[in-house]
Amino acid sequence: MSIVVEPYTFEGPFTDIASIENRSGVFVIHCCHDGAYSILDVGVADSLSACLSKHEHWACWDSLCDGTWTLSVIYETADCDRSPEDVEQDIRRRFKVRCPPKARPSAGRRGS
Repeated sequence: MSIVVEPYTFEGPFTDIASIENRSGVFVIHCCHDGAYSILDVGVADSLSACLSKHEHWACWDSLCDGTWTLSVIYETADCDRSPEDVEQDIRRRFKVRCPPKARPSAGRRGS
């Protein structure tokens, strides 16, 4: 099963976090209402399942979705031509993502 968030093809949509593997990659949270999907949030994680199960934006997803929110993922692989962070930023630029970006620590990213 897959869902396209142009130009990316994600696995999903899933309604159960147990369907998500604990691997690194990009996630998109969608609201499904009357058969239409809108993007609520996008992010990256080193361990997608663990991150999503305790994500700080659950309240945002619940408050903005009057349907069912679903999850889709792209797992990071060695042959990816873009970093997960680049994919996240590209989606945020292309779409009206309704939840704010998750704060990231700045340590370790200097000079990149």
